[in-house]
Amino acid sequence: MECHLVFYMFSKSTGKRLQMCVKMYVNVCDRMQSDLQSVLTKRTYRMIGEVIFLRVRLVVVTDIRGIIARNENDPVNWSSAEDKRFFKQITTESGLVLMGRRTYESIGRNLSGRINVVMSRQKEINLPYRPNYLVSGTPQEIVSFLRDKGYTDMCVIGGQSVFTEFLKAGSLTDLYITIEPMIMAGNLNLFGEMSNDLHLKLERVLKLNDVGTINVHYRILQ
Repeated sequence: MECHLVFYMFSKSTGKRLQMCVKMYVNVCDRMQSDLQSVLTKRTYRMIGEVIFLRVRLVVVTDIRGIIARNENDPVNWSSAEDKRFFKQITTESGLVLMGRRTYESIGRNLSGRINVVMSRQKEINLPYRPNYLVSGTPQEIVSFLRDKGYTDMCVIGGQSVFTEFLKAGSLTDLYITIEPMIMAGNLNLFGEMSNDLHLKLERVLKLNDVGTINVHYRILQ
């Protein structure tokens, strides 16, 4: 069975609308017709300028109020063991993690088995270890840079300013939010101030342990 995914975008040079058609050949001889929709849903494409990036996921843990830390310098060491296992699983599956300089410094090391990308306006990081890539620019420029390097999946893991920049730029495709059953003494929210509403579609809810830690997966709607 042949399926056509058609994307429309504007050429920066001509201002004209270009049409891109991506053909997907899906073998459905042993599948029910309904399975096809599931296959396509798992491959959510987002147009960023003239770049197709397969998936840009935000991965985060919060308390029940949406607080991600007590303050900007608070290390993320308060989440459950189950959340830490989920975080490792999904970021290793992706293969690439992107974070701000403060998040990188608070982790204190490169995350093994993953390409580590640090977003910073500083050209140097005064640490005994270095990420795979030290980048600056807009989210669109960074996504384009990584796409040109051959990466098609990335996880944005912090902190608040990076989350907010990527969300406002329309560069995110998915949100993976772990909610811990606690109220944390702090006021650093998941996102900074937003000027527009954003609509989401619930994809999955996972219960990670018996005390009520859950992970909620949303897809961002256009």
